[in-house]
Amino acid sequence: MSASPTRKMRGLALVSIAAAAVLAVTLAACREGMSGKYNSNTGLGALEFKGSKVYVTTVLGTTFVAEYEVDGNRVLIKGAGGTQVLTRQGNELDGGLGMKFVKE
Repeated sequence: MSASPTRKMRGLALVSIAAAAVLAVTLAACREGMSGKYNSNTGLGALEFKGSKVYVTTVLGTTFVAEYEVDGNRVLIKGAGGTQVLTRQGNELDGGLGMKFVKE
């Protein structure tokens, strides 16, 4: 016995709504990002997040631009020399070995 056309349409509508909900959650997770300026605890550097880029100011005052990614409480800064992993703890980013950045 086959389902009526109305019942098939309702099923298709429910599947479409579920697919749209999954897509919306996936896109929202991809857009999670950082914003604002974080100064190092030593005062010798800074990170400024704007959109999908991070502006890294070094100890010598040089600034370069890198891409970054947020993975849970980790922020991965992807530069030419490799990836720096920072752990997000409230308004701080901890790079380990005493290196911390605090949000302005």
